[in-house]
Amino acid sequence: MRPIRDLVQRFQELKEEALGRVQKAAKTGNVREVSLYARTADECENALQHLRRLEGHAKRLAEILRSSDVAMQDSRPATIAEMRSAPFQIPQSPMHPIISSDSYGDEVIASAAMDTAPSKRSEGINAREVWVAKVESKKNISFRKEGSVTYRVGDRGRVGVAFASELNRLPDRWFLGLPEDDEYNVVVLLCRPLRGETLDFVIPVASLEQDWWRLSRSGRQIKFNVRKDGTEFSLQIPNTGKRSIGNYLNNLDVLEKLTRP
Repeated sequence: MRPIRDLVQRFQELKEEALGRVQKAAKTGNVREVSLYARTADECENALQHLRRLEGHAKRLAEILRSSDVAMQDSRPATIAEMRSAPFQIPQSPMHPIISSDSYGDEVIASAAMDTAPSKRSEGINAREVWVAKVESKKNISFRKEGSVTYRVGDRGRVGVAFASELNRLPDRWFLGLPEDDEYNVVVLLCRPLRGETLDFVIPVASLEQDWWRLSRSGRQIKFNVRKDGTEFSLQIPNTGKRSIGNYLNNLDVLEKLTRP
C-alpha cells in the first residue's frame, strides 16, 4: 500500500495532467473534453482533501496518545464523547482551485464557506426569490425551480442564479458560485453591495465563449469573481484578465428569448 505522502503526490500529478488537458481542450473549443478533464481534476482535488483530512486526524490521535501521561494525572479523565467532540485542525490545502488563478485565494475560499452558513444561505434563498418574483412581475416569464439555485424558463432554458454579498474587507468585489452544469443557457449573478439595491447581471453562457471554460472550478462548483472599478463591472477570467459585464446588468430580454419556440 502506498504511503499517504506518495498518494498525495500521485493525485497531485494526475490533477496537473488533467488541468493541462483542460487548457488544451479549451483552446480548441472541445466542450466535451473540457468537461471530462475538469471533472477528473475535480475528483483528484477531492481525493487530496480527503487524504489531508485523514492525515490531520492521524496527527490529532497521535497528540492524544503522546499526552496520555498528562491525562493519567488528571483527576477526571476525558470521556470518549469529549475526545470525539474535540476539534482538530485539518491542514489547509495549498492547492489552487481547478483551473487556478491568482484572482482566487483565501478570500474566495472564506467567502464560499460563509455562503454555506445558515444566515448566508437564508440570505441567498431570499435574494433569489425576490429577484424571480420581480422578473415575473415585469416580464411575461414563468420560472420553474429545478434545484436550490437552478430554474427552468420555457421548455429549453436552464438558468443558474448565484448570489453573494460584498465583503467589508474586500470592497467592490463579489465571489459567487454555481453547481457545475453543462446545460446552463443563462447565468444570473446577484451581487448585493454594502449599500444600495442588489445588482443582477443576466449573462447568456454562449456570449462568454471560451471564457466560460476558463472560469475556475472547484468542488463541483463554477466560480465567478466580479469586480467594480469606478463605474465599470467586470468578470475576472483566470489566466486571461477581465471581461466587462456592465452591459448584462438587468438584461432581462435574454430571459424572454428563452420562452420563444
